[in-house]
Amino acid sequence: MGSFEMVHKSQCQNPSRSYSGEKEYYSRCPVKGENDHSFDRMGIKYDNSEFVVPSARNTSNRSVCDFNEQEAASVLLSLAGRNSSVNRCTVDEMDRLSNTTACPTKSIKSKWNSSSKSKCSKSCSLESVKRSYTAKGFSPKIASIISNARKQSTQTVYNARLKLFDSWCQERSINPSTSTVPEIAEFLMFLHTVKNCKPSTLAGYKSALALIHSSKDRISINMDLRNLIKGLYNINPPIRQLAPNWDLSLVLLVLTKTPFEPLEEAELKYLTLKTVFLMALASAARVSELHSFTINDKHFRKEQRGIRLLPNMQFLAKTQTLNKPWEPVFIPKFENYATDPNDLLLCPCRALLAYIKRTEILRKSQRLFITYQKNHHVEASKNSIARWIVDTVKYAYDHANTDTLQFVRAHDTRKLSTSWALFNGLSSQEILKAAHWSNETTFTSYYLKDVPDLESRFAKAAILHTANRKQKKY
Repeated sequence: MGSFEMVHKSQCQNPSRSYSGEKEYYSRCPVKGENDHSFDRMGIKYDNSEFVVPSARNTSNRSVCDFNEQEAASVLLSLAGRNSSVNRCTVDEMDRLSNTTACPTKSIKSKWNSSSKSKCSKSCSLESVKRSYTAKGFSPKIASIISNARKQSTQTVYNARLKLFDSWCQERSINPSTSTVPEIAEFLMFLHTVKNCKPSTLAGYKSALALIHSSKDRISINMDLRNLIKGLYNINPPIRQLAPNWDLSLVLLVLTKTPFEPLEEAELKYLTLKTVFLMALASAARVSELHSFTINDKHFRKEQRGIRLLPNMQFLAKTQTLNKPWEPVFIPKFENYATDPNDLLLCPCRALLAYIKRTEILRKSQRLFITYQKNHHVEASKNSIARWIVDTVKYAYDHANTDTLQFVRAHDTRKLSTSWALFNGLSSQEILKAAHWSNETTFTSYYLKDVPDLESRFAKAAILHTANRKQKKY
């Protein structure tokens, strides 16, 4: 009985037609003719200094494999040994034939062929993390819950980064899950030099790669990769802007004039821009938090001194933790704090009440902010809210006799409101609570900018005291 050998079943197109002899040479290449017949062997003869492949004879009991076929399950084929006296081509002769015959030897030895690309592409995502928990013995349900320990926004970012890494690896014939530390270092340098990624971004990529790598701990705590990122930081330290390049007091001054006032006569577009901008300042909320507010009775409550808002319970804030529930946001009335009649024009509670009344019969969503386009008053996206904040600042600069605005971001309102609140006498603890920061380091390191009744103090300090400075400057 012949021996058994594992071969690929989809690779074998013809019934067993080859043979085994006393002496075998490796690197024998299948040759396809017009009729796609298999050959029993490849002999060489010379005719006028040219190589000629002789005609083939049919044999049996072995298969000739077509390596271009797609991968499928493997099967066992019986190999019946037979002797043959016909010459075979030697390795050197085969090398000389390489220009006329397509030999798959290199593709066999390659560690990154087409089938492995497909497999590793599937493994180079957070879905593979879920499968790894299942492999450890967890039920699919528990594995799914564990994999959701990271918020959806984080998963989206990680998957995008892993997709880029997978593409980079494919171009270089590297398996992402078994890539070496030097190869990962090359990828990080690629991100830094080609994609202009900062060291902090590279650290995020390293964290994502550690999740899908076969040696997770070795990648996450590897000192060489850490020192690479640290070295890039030391060579080219980031330049942090001391303050946004736009003047908050100028924007507040413009909001007290046409077309934003009188509020009852303002177009819905300008009413929306003003309300969103003042809400962002009064609450120091992120755009995602502004987007989560709703007018549902359980999350929107009118009080004697203002309005209390609670984000949709399905919303998870960026800094929200398991043991720290989300606290309501209080938007105060400025009636008891305004020292100037024009200050009432900047009351966020007044603008919010007017906005809700105007949109009551128009809205098609329970979310607080809706789009202002005619006959299309649906839930506003986070991108729309961010754009409205930027548009408000741009409008103020376009209609003021001042320097041209260079750059503005929606997140600047969070930076400026917290900084002004501190310089206007609010304690750091009250700022941390209003902005939902876990510790003072976050505020002092990233948001403390170099700019010249408790629940109401933040909005009062961020808007009123800042607005009063506009009279001296403009």
